[in-house]
Amino acid sequence: MRIVVTGIGPRCGTSAMMKRFVDKGYSFVGSKFPAHGVHEYNPEGYYELELDDAHTPITLDDYQCVKLWPGWLHLVQPDEIDLLIIMVRKDRKAQIKSIVEVGRAEGLTMSQARAGHMICVAERIMTPNMKTYPHVIIYTEEPDTVEAYL
Repeated sequence: MRIVVTGIGPRCGTSAMMKRFVDKGYSFVGSKFPAHGVHEYNPEGYYELELDDAHTPITLDDYQCVKLWPGWLHLVQPDEIDLLIIMVRKDRKAQIKSIVEVGRAEGLTMSQARAGHMICVAERIMTPNMKTYPHVIIYTEEPDTVEAYL
């Protein structure tokens, strides 16, 4: 199975979901600890592309996964994705707080309004893509529900 993991904004569990697949034996495209990540916030890894690689088309092999932010989904052709996992965090206030904290640790100018805007933009990008890709929505707080789709 070729899997793409994405999320509605940062800090929604995409890294934990990627680690879940790596632990199951999937290989992944990207870096466990990309240069732009602050490792203390994801000590078990981010499993995502380096920013410089976000322009290169990706071909997935069987039992391979990749984490792509909604604006990067075009890097994989729809017919090469067996399942798109969309991570959604129910507790938006906690998500926004975490985005602000990590963003600032990464050296970004971050506010609650900007963090909320990031989530809204991700939702707007994902809505039309949900018609294109076979997908499932998994809540950050309920990660085990993904097992029913594998």
